[in-house]
Amino acid sequence: MLERCAGRLGAQDSAIGLMPRPEDLDVAGLDIDPAVLVELTTVPPAALHREVADIRAYLKGYGAAAPAALYAELDEVERRLQPVAR
Repeated sequence: MLERCAGRLGAQDSAIGLMPRPEDLDVAGLDIDPAVLVELTTVPPAALHREVADIRAYLKGYGAAAPAALYAELDEVERRLQPVAR
């Protein structure tokens, strides 16, 4: 994280923001298959759709006391999950 903040490493964009790239993680001495590392640094869209729905249901329990900004953020995550039209 410090290397990324200093501009020495990149990141991959995701619906929830920037994620570390597998090649930028120091896994020296760990027995981690590269495919597993890719999976660990990827956010599956279907799982995220379910998570957003669960968070919305939870927030509804607070009624009007739930901040509108939380709903706006969920809307933005859902927007970023939509496939890009070509």
